[in-house]
Amino acid sequence: MIRKVEGILIEKTAGFEEDERKACVKLWKTVARRKIRGRPESWAAAIYYTYCRMVFKEEASRKSVEDLFKVSQGTFTRMCTEIRKLLSLDYYDKRFTPARIYAESPLAELEEALTNITEMGAVESFFEVKAKKENGVLIVDLDSGREYFVREKTALEKLKVGGILPTTIYPVGDVYVFPRLIRLLDPENLKHRAIIESVKDYYSGKYIGKALEIQRDMCEAAKEYFGSTDPVFEDAREAEKALNDFTSWHNHERKLPGKGKTPTQLYTEKHEKLPETQRMEFPRELLEARDVGLVFDEDGGTMILPHYGRVKELFQGDLRNVPDYKSLVRSLVSEKRFIPSFLIRSLIDENSEQAVRVFTTVYKNVRTIKDIYKIFEEHRADWNEKPKPSTIPIDFI
Repeated sequence: MIRKVEGILIEKTAGFEEDERKACVKLWKTVARRKIRGRPESWAAAIYYTYCRMVFKEEASRKSVEDLFKVSQGTFTRMCTEIRKLLSLDYYDKRFTPARIYAESPLAELEEALTNITEMGAVESFFEVKAKKENGVLIVDLDSGREYFVREKTALEKLKVGGILPTTIYPVGDVYVFPRLIRLLDPENLKHRAIIESVKDYYSGKYIGKALEIQRDMCEAAKEYFGSTDPVFEDAREAEKALNDFTSWHNHERKLPGKGKTPTQLYTEKHEKLPETQRMEFPRELLEARDVGLVFDEDGGTMILPHYGRVKELFQGDLRNVPDYKSLVRSLVSEKRFIPSFLIRSLIDENSEQAVRVFTTVYKNVRTIKDIYKIFEEHRADWNEKPKPSTIPIDFI
């Protein structure tokens, strides 16, 4: 089956450049690692059409692919949808796009611009679309109230005034850019509208108390389910599954404190059926990360932290068991987006003697916790910032 599809692809891509033919075969081999069923011709057509759409080959219409492979449009387009979901494909996906073609794509220009971006200038928040302009959008940070102009032509059609963007923006010269395809909370969508109102209420401070209450409950639930508020997993895919399993248990099976019933039992007492639960998916760039921690914090909420296992071992275990621990210590001090400062402070305070031993390996003048704090104050602008709840209470009922 695998070789037969490969042979069909090589035959039907005879008009492609060699690097594109190899890209199609690579795409197929990646798909074929999973369990597959269907005719070889159908899979070949689906791979061919998926690749052509991914790199915007205008000559490859559905009708032309149907005629080329003698496969119905409905069949191969359904398979295309499966392939995109299976591999989380983006346009000009670098895993399957020849370097020559990627270099000529719009993403290459953006990527080049982003190489000069420093994380210090990045702004991560919920933004409301305030106005659309000819070559970009004016958005307002719901947390700080500050306005930003984002140069964005390709997403202008999808963006709507009043919509909410949970994203990060990066400075390039005098403007900002989005780092990737963005997700819009649409004010015209009924469910989205409920989320938008809750997000605005959250940033107004209205729901801070409720958010903290939820986060405290999540910490207790994590202790029940995982036996810890900061379990560590071998990789991000394992952590993603664990978080979804935990969320399902928490939302449906766990008996609520003081009520003696599960959320499912309480909900079905008033409603005919349960609302759909959407599976949580980690960002694609995180999926290959290893040593991933799920950290539940009463003040900061739930965090997904790559390399957290090494950090935890650094403060709570045997320093000698942590590979390249000196580089890890330097990263904690210098990289703002690695581990939140408030979490580092908590790890230090929980085992002060161990913390002093850890930081002395790199910073010879460290004698006490105060010396460690001084180092962080000098290198981390966020060191004294208090965490804000990451939970946004939303009521769909």
